[in-house]
Amino acid sequence: MANVKHLASPAGLVQILHLVFGIIAIGCGAASYEPQFFRERFFFWTVVALLITSVISLIVNLITGNQGVRAAGSALHFVGGIVLITAGTLMIMSVGAIQKDYCTPQPWGGDCNYNKDKKLAAASFAIINGIFFFAESILIVLVKNEDDPLEGYEADRSFGRPKK
Repeated sequence: MANVKHLASPAGLVQILHLVFGIIAIGCGAASYEPQFFRERFFFWTVVALLITSVISLIVNLITGNQGVRAAGSALHFVGGIVLITAGTLMIMSVGAIQKDYCTPQPWGGDCNYNKDKKLAAASFAIINGIFFFAESILIVLVKNEDDPLEGYEADRSFGRPKK
């Protein structure tokens, strides 16, 4: 049975924000993607891979909400937050390196800053998404599972308390 209540939980709402910010970061990054630069390749493929894992994580959480899946999801989101913040920082560094290496002397006389704003926007959205990933990893741990078998009447019986 589908666990649709997950979408209304704080963890589910943050997962939806992952998807939105991931799509925006990919859109901005793809519009200015230059594959000859390692930092941009790392950024682009990291954001794409984490968007795919976010979609898979959301689907798995909708299908099942057991504790093992939640623990793995928490670890995934913690590591994903680190990687996204690193990728966003590398994209900002890439903009600085391109500015220094290709734009300072302006050998061809043209404007080489045409993609700078798109790259900085993509990096900003990736860093914000990384912060959401950290928040998600904390929310997964803190939010109590609604299907916890030790609630209410069953909790009283499981600890051997006498019936009232």
